[in-house]
Amino acid sequence: MRRPEDYLGIAARAGKVAAGRTAAEMALRKGRGRLVLLAKECGKDVRKRFVKLAETFGVPVVVVDLDLGRAIGRPGKVVAVVTDTGLAGQVLSSIGEKEVEV
Repeated sequence: MRRPEDYLGIAARAGKVAAGRTAAEMALRKGRGRLVLLAKECGKDVRKRFVKLAETFGVPVVVVDLDLGRAIGRPGKVVAVVTDTGLAGQVLSSIGEKEVEV
């Protein structure tokens, strides 16, 4: 089984990741979000905002303990939305239940 970083890299190269607060929020509002990923080190306000947005649009949220920005090729980013259902499923299954928290 691959690591979450591998699937995130594939998704990013395929153009199926909205990275950063503005792009991630737009993807959710347009109904394209399939999975919200928050870096463990993201701020309390960012976490609260995206958890609320995800609940509104029925999208799962995962707090990940990895360098999210580096995994998607956008260093410094702490929030990302996967927009492809298949890739979102692969990322979720590679993360496993141990890291799913809100």
